[in-house]
Amino acid sequence: MYEVGRIQAEASALEKSNETLRVENAKLKSHSRIKEIAVNQLGMTVPQENYFAGNQTKH
Repeated sequence: MYEVGRIQAEASALEKSNETLRVENAKLKSHSRIKEIAVNQLGMTVPQENYFAGNQTKH
């Protein structure tokens, strides 16, 4: 009986850990989180739009 209880407790702890990791994974995949890491930790910037004036030919 002791072994069964220990295994059930271990399974429960692993399920909690798995759920925590799923939530963390979802947060890290979000676009806003990716942008936050890119800007704040990696020093990246959002590119600015460029406008070109002049004659444009259609092909």
